[in-house]
Amino acid sequence: FYKHALLHGLNASLMVSGEAIGEKQHFRLYWVSLNAAYALEFFLQTLVKRGYLVQSHMLLLNRVLMAVSTAAALQVLYWHVSLAPFLISLTLNFTNRYHEIPNCSVVFLSSLSLSRDPRFLLYFALLAGLAGAVARRRQREITEILC
Repeated sequence: FYKHALLHGLNASLMVSGEAIGEKQHFRLYWVSLNAAYALEFFLQTLVKRGYLVQSHMLLLNRVLMAVSTAAALQVLYWHVSLAPFLISLTLNFTNRYHEIPNCSVVFLSSLSLSRDPRFLLYFALLAGLAGAVARRRQREITEILC
C-alpha cells in the first residue's frame, strides 16, 4: 500500500498538480514520521538484542510510532494523492511484476494523460522508451546467462 499510494501515487499526483507541499505541516509530520519509523525500527531492535530494552516495550513504542505515522499518512493521502495513479500502480504491480521502471513510467504517463496536461508528456514518453530499452537489454543479458 505504501509503495503504490504514498510513493508512486503521491509523486504522480504532485507532478500533475504542481503543488508544493514541503511547507505544509501535515506533510512535514508525515516525512519526519516516515524517517523516524525506519531509523527507530533498527535502533530499537538493536537495543532488544543487546538487552537494554524488553521486546514488549519495543513493540509498544512501535505501536505508538505507527499510530502517529498513520495519522500523518492519512492526511497526506486525503489531501494530495489522486486515486488514478494509486490504482494504476497497484494494478501494474500484479500484472507486470519486476518491471519497476516501465511501471513507474506508465503511472506517470497515464497520470499526465488523465490530466490532459501536455507539458511533460514528451519527457515521460522519452523516459518510457528508455525504460523499455533498458528492460529489453536486461532481459537479453539474463537470457544469455541462462543459455
